[in-house]
Amino acid sequence: MEGEKVLDVAKFPEITFNSSSVSAAKKTPGGWDLNLSGKLKLHGVERPVSFPLRVHAEAGELRGEGDVSILQSDYGMIPVKVGGGAVKVKDKLKITFNILARKDH
Repeated sequence: MEGEKVLDVAKFPEITFNSSSVSAAKKTPGGWDLNLSGKLKLHGVERPVSFPLRVHAEAGELRGEGDVSILQSDYGMIPVKVGGGAVKVKDKLKITFNILARKDH
């Protein structure tokens, strides 16, 4: 995945997401279900994305969990083929993430 044929981390060492909007879908016990929109930059290509984000606060921490699905081809990557093309990796990728924020003491 990190090699030249897929992520090419030597040329594109960072993946970034810059949010442009957040909206509350609903309040849940101990948190919120939000919708987050912004731009994801991957493999040198920046594209708009939107996805649900579940946020909750506990013991002085703020935690967020979510996932977003993207197509590798939208970001200029070619899905890998193995074994002379007998095994192919799907174009669609699901990125799952957990974010933790703590107040600095």
